[in-house]
Amino acid sequence: MAFVEDTTKLHPHHSRFSKGGYFAYTPWSFVTITIFNALLSLLFLLPALPLMLCIGLVIKLKDQGPILYKGTRLGLSKRPFSMYKFRTLPVGAQKTIGAEVLQPMRSCPPRSSAGGASSGETQQANAPDSLQPGQFCLPRFSKFLRDSRLDELPQLINIIRGDMDFIGPRPVRPEVYDSVADSIRNYDLRFSVRPGLIGYAQLFTPHSAPKRLRALIDNKFIARKRKLSWDLLMIAYTVWIVGLTVLRKGSGHLTDLTRSKVFRFYTQTRVFDRIRTHEAAVTVLAADGSVAEEDAYLVDLNESHFKILSNVDLSGNGYRFVLRRNVRRGGSVHPKRSLCRGSVYKTLPWKGNFTQAYVIEYEPVSELNRYMVDQYFLKKSIV
Repeated sequence: MAFVEDTTKLHPHHSRFSKGGYFAYTPWSFVTITIFNALLSLLFLLPALPLMLCIGLVIKLKDQGPILYKGTRLGLSKRPFSMYKFRTLPVGAQKTIGAEVLQPMRSCPPRSSAGGASSGETQQANAPDSLQPGQFCLPRFSKFLRDSRLDELPQLINIIRGDMDFIGPRPVRPEVYDSVADSIRNYDLRFSVRPGLIGYAQLFTPHSAPKRLRALIDNKFIARKRKLSWDLLMIAYTVWIVGLTVLRKGSGHLTDLTRSKVFRFYTQTRVFDRIRTHEAAVTVLAADGSVAEEDAYLVDLNESHFKILSNVDLSGNGYRFVLRRNVRRGGSVHPKRSLCRGSVYKTLPWKGNFTQAYVIEYEPVSELNRYMVDQYFLKKSIV
């Protein structure tokens, strides 16, 4: 029985771009950083082993497939290495996804009750040919692993092997590099250091952030003089934030399972977690571009739907929605917006200052607008 999904044979030639010529370490710093990362990785690995065993057991019990994923990544001086993580995608999904940005599917088919799972769970073992490029369908546990970054715990082994550092730009798949390297200025600077378990851009942006923005953030930190105190601060802060995320999302997941499986209060059918927003509103635009409503109240949202309270009739088609939220930073207020196309999925009666409650099925109109939703409304970044 296979415990590792090995995709490294998908890249016999790895990349069409030349390798080598990148090295930002001094001989002494390379030795000290390597030793520091290996010792710290061992220190983390020992207490993390029980958690890793539990995660592996859940993955195996849920779909009987491989526990770990092994894929080719480009490291220091663009040398390929095998990176490990807990498997969260269907087996063979990388062949279909290729270089596309991974995005959740808008809906996920329920697993048959005859298979022993609740109707609300999604199938981890979806056939790879059922996936469209850049899409995947995750059960809640796999989504929890990705959101909390616990799926990356096996990369502690990569650090011990010298493939990665604790801090550095996240490792790149060869097909992703081939698709973006010649269109993003100074993209190859990331190969002057080893890739990191904790990525600079990963800390501050969600998965959907444009690669140009992520490269800009990575290059800014690569150019800084490396200090041990800075690395320790980033590691400690990340462990703290990830720990809080695990407790918050894990407790919610455990509560849902307990209420549905043990007390039979309800069957969990939600694939995505609903996020409540603060100081957020929605401007509703009619098909001709005119404002149908200026300040509909945004109640909550997830990756595919949001709920608003409104005083206008939205029974027609062709509406666009501008999600608006003010972000307070450094004593000042920064307005954030995302333009989405959408349609009414469900209408609910409402009493109070608004006449109707609408559930809107939406899609951001561009990659940048998707990033704005993920960053400022769904709050998907670590920090």
